[in-house]
Amino acid sequence: MMQHLDINTVNLTGLNIIEASAGTGKTYTLAELYLRLILEQGLSVEQILVVTYTRAATEELRERLRARLVQAKTATTTSAHNKQLSLAIQSFDEAAIFTIHGFCQRVLADFAFESGVDFEMTLLAADKKLVQQVVADFWRQKSAKMCPSMVSYIVQQKETPITLYQAIAPLLGKPYLTAEPIADGQLPLHDKKTRTLYTQLRDCWREEKSVLEQILLSGCLKATSYKPEKVAQWLITIEQWLTAKTLPDTLCDGIEKLSEPALTTGLKKGKVLAKAQFWTVCTDFITQYEQWQNAKALTFQSWRLEAWQFVEKTLPQYKQQQKIQSYDDLLLDLAKALQSRQGERLAQQLRTQYPAALIDEFQDTDPVQYANFIQIYHDDQCPVFFIGDPKQAIYRFRGAEIQTYLTAKAAAKNQYTLTTNWRSHPQLVTAVNLLFQQHRHPFLYPNIPFTAVKAARDEQPILQTQGEYRPLQFIYAKSDKALTKQAMLHKAVETTANQIADILNQAKQGLATLSHEKTQQTSAVSGGDIAILVRSHHQAQCMQKALQARGVYSAQQGQATVWQSAEAGMMVHLLKAMMTPHDNRYLTAALTTALWDYTPEQLYTLQQDHALWQQQVALFHQIHQLWANYGFMRAWMYLMMQHNGYQQILKRPQGERVLTNLLHLAELIQAKSREYPNAMQGVLTWLQRCIQQNEEEETTQLRLESDAHLVQIMTIHKSKGLEFPIVFCPF
Repeated sequence: MMQHLDINTVNLTGLNIIEASAGTGKTYTLAELYLRLILEQGLSVEQILVVTYTRAATEELRERLRARLVQAKTATTTSAHNKQLSLAIQSFDEAAIFTIHGFCQRVLADFAFESGVDFEMTLLAADKKLVQQVVADFWRQKSAKMCPSMVSYIVQQKETPITLYQAIAPLLGKPYLTAEPIADGQLPLHDKKTRTLYTQLRDCWREEKSVLEQILLSGCLKATSYKPEKVAQWLITIEQWLTAKTLPDTLCDGIEKLSEPALTTGLKKGKVLAKAQFWTVCTDFITQYEQWQNAKALTFQSWRLEAWQFVEKTLPQYKQQQKIQSYDDLLLDLAKALQSRQGERLAQQLRTQYPAALIDEFQDTDPVQYANFIQIYHDDQCPVFFIGDPKQAIYRFRGAEIQTYLTAKAAAKNQYTLTTNWRSHPQLVTAVNLLFQQHRHPFLYPNIPFTAVKAARDEQPILQTQGEYRPLQFIYAKSDKALTKQAMLHKAVETTANQIADILNQAKQGLATLSHEKTQQTSAVSGGDIAILVRSHHQAQCMQKALQARGVYSAQQGQATVWQSAEAGMMVHLLKAMMTPHDNRYLTAALTTALWDYTPEQLYTLQQDHALWQQQVALFHQIHQLWANYGFMRAWMYLMMQHNGYQQILKRPQGERVLTNLLHLAELIQAKSREYPNAMQGVLTWLQRCIQQNEEEETTQLRLESDAHLVQIMTIHKSKGLEFPIVFCPF
């Protein structure tokens, strides 16, 4: 049963869960618990385990906890408490505040003998490339032994080592997953049957072709389904299809119309279908063909399942040989250690070292993480608080599992909630309460309830405009007919862009202002006060273009990488021209990029003027020599300076964004070019592969241009924990 949490009286013992909505003070509550553990239980900062899920959150939490200790020390009047707090503040650098992976790494290092982990393991930021290597090994081993029909099917499905990796990557490092058995597709049997029937069908066609044509064009069939001109086209297509040397991978147009059931259905009233062996064989062939396709689909899924099992088995061997491990391996290695024969001893040592634990953002946990904490803290005496909000569980793509949270909630000794929102305006809080109280189970799961909260802020309006903007506002798309997904996207983008432009235009006239609660002052609304939440990079681009068309500039934040930007393709054109300045094709492509932005007419004029064209050729020859002799960055900087590249780009719409991306790409290329000091082609090949595979690393995420006064466009995941006065959710 969920009960209100009184931070001053809650018992500091056993397994507890604090489930609370955004803005209700979860971090504040965690800080108060931390303070009480120090003052009431006499624990040091090294003994209180605090875990959250990202580095940024860890640093923010560290600052908040230290600030709370300093604040408490300033306010205390007890000498004993003053001594405790002074010691805590002085030793705070030793505080046990970790990311989940940082905690696992510390345990495996501090208890190496108990955990059985190699001392000399190197930690990889990401093991993507190694996994891709293992997938490529599987591909080489298995594809060579594959039957021809399966090879054709894989080509038809556009399966490559990259797509195979993308299919199995989300399943790796999850020992709690079990694979459902896939039925044997019996592909060799269906291969043989289908080829036999195809041969019979071809023989029947040769023998009965003229008779079939007479029957089909005799007028016995309905014109709605068998138009004479359509039938004539089918006959030509079937003739070509049946003369193939090998069994085609797809059915030809019209062949299904010549099966007995289709012809019988298509007969005119009172007409009888003339007998022909071809109708029967065609019917049998189509039935068998469907079974053949199903057999290939099953075999394809078995192939992917086998690939997953191969990688799960082989990847640890590769890592052990190379003495490397990934962040997910840290979790798995700790889980193995805790479940081993020495597991209980290790758990006891950890309870002794960390007799209390505060686990933040617990809605983002997964079965492995939860199992590790339960193995350590199965003793009810240690105070353990899991703090989170299942309504904010948005990281399933990273392995987070809401069912694990619900399991932990059911197992908790006490369940608490927080009932005051300290962040949002009272009218918005009231609106949200009304919205989610309309349904008994608004989040589908009965054990994820909606708890209405009260607001701590006063009723003073925040936004003042000429128009009517409510704290929570829904806009319905009116239409006489059902809208397509694309039409709905367009309507959402246009409506949002119009409203933002309206607010900012009013702000320029002093008609749209924001009241600031802390300072009690007002200021004109700026772009930086507005956030737009999107679900994908494509939606963000659509919003950015719509705003740009209205003269409103924006900054895009999210998990998108620089490889996905238009500037990455632009850099490919530039690198090709820098490598081979004598090739007019590459030089022409380079001159169409944002650095020159020549139109086709301007390019034609330039190419007709031999002297001017040779100036461009000479420039790229110089750049080529600079790259060869002094490295890529020297050549890049010379190009930008020689052509006034910075000014040229900044004059463009969204020029700051373009320039930021180009400089980011230049840095990445320079770093990689050190590995290929005398091989420009190697650098180009690497760049093209990164774009194709969209290599996701921390260094490749889009950087922010100067954006203090720009409308912020960000994904829902990126927005978590941020605050804005005005927020649009068009999708």
